[in-house]
Amino acid sequence: MPSPLLEHDLQFLASAGQIVGIDEAGRGALAGPVVAGCVALEESFYNSVWCRQRAGEINDSKRLSPQKREMLFAQISQLRDRNELAYSTGIASVSEIERLNIFGATKLAMQRAIENIEAVLGEGAFLRHETEAPLFDSPGHGVMADRTIAKSEKNFQTENFEGVARVLIDGIPLKGFPFRHQAIVHGDGRSLAIAMASIIAKVTRDRILDALDMKLPLYGFAEHKGYATRRHRSAIKEMGASTEHRPSFLKKLFAGEPPMMDFVMSPEDKLS
Repeated sequence: MPSPLLEHDLQFLASAGQIVGIDEAGRGALAGPVVAGCVALEESFYNSVWCRQRAGEINDSKRLSPQKREMLFAQISQLRDRNELAYSTGIASVSEIERLNIFGATKLAMQRAIENIEAVLGEGAFLRHETEAPLFDSPGHGVMADRTIAKSEKNFQTENFEGVARVLIDGIPLKGFPFRHQAIVHGDGRSLAIAMASIIAKVTRDRILDALDMKLPLYGFAEHKGYATRRHRSAIKEMGASTEHRPSFLKKLFAGEPPMMDFVMSPEDKLS
């Protein structure tokens, strides 16, 4: 049975040279960078034996166990080494999150991921916007925003990306983003390319936090990956924040208010 995540990709592939999925990890954490993953898939990949046999195992990285993510990451890396696909990452640091806000830093990480994969695919692989609008406009939320999202998705679907990559991004259209893109709400559960990008982003960021745990073991970064678990909050209150914590995210915590929980966390991030 075909994977439901192929629906959007195959729909758009007819009018594009290839599909490029982008997603991020770490947007709602109290510490560490935000990481974007970017995966480029050609028509030959969608017709490959691996895609037919394994696409059903791919999903939004938050719905996969750490072991499953690592296994799929290893397979995706093998496919890259055989030139069956291309992928890249982009990172925005804690200082950039503080300077641009989390939305601007997320877009910066995504822009870097595309630019990194553009170096592999070659100049002219993507359509760019002529405008140079700022990268840190915050998107809206709520019912009206959802209606705007649906309308924006429909409008983007009519664009012709023939001969170039159609960029699929999880969420809503990114205002001020230099690359033309298709925004898909809950795209990491609706597009194979975006779901694969979410795995790349999540595993890459988890490894960064695991390395950070070796440097700052008292915070437990390897366990919670920087998210606002009870243990993490207690450690911050007891020892203070490290240079890897996001000051703007800690304001409520130090004020005795509930921590920021505006973003969906993976099951293991919600423990304790």
